[in-house]
Order: sequence, then structure tokens, then C-alpha cells
Amino acid sequence: MKRSTSPRVKDRLADLLRPTGEEELMAVSYPTPRWRVSIPQAIGGLCALLLLVLALLGALLWRGGQDTQSSELASSALSELPAVLASESLGASARSSAQATPGSSDAQEEGSELVVSVVGAVEHPGIVTLAPGARVDDALRHAAPYPDAQVHALNLAQKLSDGEQLYVPAAGEELPPAGAGGPSAAGAPGAGAGGAGSASGSASGGAAAGSGMVALNSASAADLVALPGVGQKTAEAIIAHRDSLGGFQSVEQLMDVKGIGPAKFAAIKDHVRL
Repeated sequence: MKRSTSPRVKDRLADLLRPTGEEELMAVSYPTPRWRVSIPQAIGGLCALLLLVLALLGALLWRGGQDTQSSELASSALSELPAVLASESLGASARSSAQATPGSSDAQEEGSELVVSVVGAVEHPGIVTLAPGARVDDALRHAAPYPDAQVHALNLAQKLSDGEQLYVPAAGEELPPAGAGGPSAAGAPGAGAGGAGSASGSASGGAAAGSGMVALNSASAADLVALPGVGQKTAEAIIAHRDSLGGFQSVEQLMDVKGIGPAKFAAIKDHVRL
């Protein structure tokens, strides 16, 4: 037996099964938009990055080269510094030597002694070593003039210079003029170097008689100190250099002697011969 469904039930079922429209609303997950780079843009970016790296490398290399160059310049300057200082020292020495007076002497440079030569009418002719500031009277006390010596012709109060020669005239001896090439009776420094050499040569044979010239290859220390600006130490240095050479070959070889510079050589070259 077939059961029949009432219209009301059918209507009720139809209402329940009717679409509401909400079944079409579904939760959809949309993907997040990506930053998309095209191929030309990628190539351009790589090129820019490469250029930046190259620029940084170039800057580092340039700075390193500058530091190396500065280091080399500093090292070169330091290595040349001793030579520059030595050159300046030699230049200063040459200037001071050129400005020195012909009468400057070894003892005055050292400031420790004064060496003079006393010849003529004295009992002890030759080299006398005195304290700086000594006078003619001090030198005569060492040389002991003869009783008849014309001591009154000398200025006993005059100060002596290193390398100076004093000539004590004998009784009745005519004094040579101050500019005639003879030694000054007053003991003036540097006066009459030629005549002084002649007076010393009569005792030692180191000077040419009557020529007023000191013979370098035969002169003694007493002959050499009669030259302008030549003290005892310089005279000994000349003799030592002469012995090492076996004799001077030219007057200019005097400039190889320690203590004789251009100024001193110019002062004595006209008073010496071989």
C-alpha cells in the first residue's frame, strides 16, 4: 500500500532544499603579487654593480700607489739627508776658510797655544810656544836676547799672533824697511814673510839666500812657520806630507796638507818655491 505525501510536506521539503545563494561564496586564497624584473632590467643592474666594484678596486689601487710613492719619497729623502748635511757642512767650512784672514793660525783656531818664531840676536833662536794673549816681551824672555841686541827697537808690549816671527836686530845692524820683505822689528803679524824665510834659511838652509822664498823641499819647521798664517802644527803637517810624497812636485800640492785651505794657500804661495 502506497503512502501518499501531503502537499504540505512537499512544500516544506522544497523550502528546505531551495538554494540560498550562499553556497557560491567560497574562501579564495589569492597569491601575493610578485616584483617581476625583466631581463633588460637585470642586465642593467648587473652592469651597474660591476662598475661600482671596479670603481672601488681602482680607488683602492690608486690609494695604495700613492702610499707606496710617498714611502719611496720619504725613504729617498732620508737616504739623501746625510749627503745633504755633509755638503752643507763642507760648504760652511769652505766659506769660513775663504773668509779667514791670512794671519789666522792653528793655535788661535784651537784656542790652546800660541806659537811664534824668534830669530836674530838671541841665544835661543827658533820656535817659542806661549799662552794666548802673550806679548813680545814674553817671547824674548824665552829666547834670551844678547846683551848688545837692539831690544829697544821692538815694541815689547805688542800682542803676538800665532805663526808670527820676531826679528831681534844685533848691535849696529840696520833694520830692513817694513815693506822691503824683511821681518818686522816690531813683530807685526804677517810682515816680511819673505825676509823672515831668508833669515831662517841662513841658519837651516831652508830658504834661498836673498830670494825671500822658502824652499818647500828643504825647509825646516822654523822656516815654514815664518810663512803667513803657518803655525807649528801646520809646519809639521807640511813636512810630513813632503816626506810621504818624497818631495813636492808643485807648489799647489800644499793644498793637500791638512790645515791649508784656499785662503791660506793664497797668502803663502808667493813666498814659497820647490
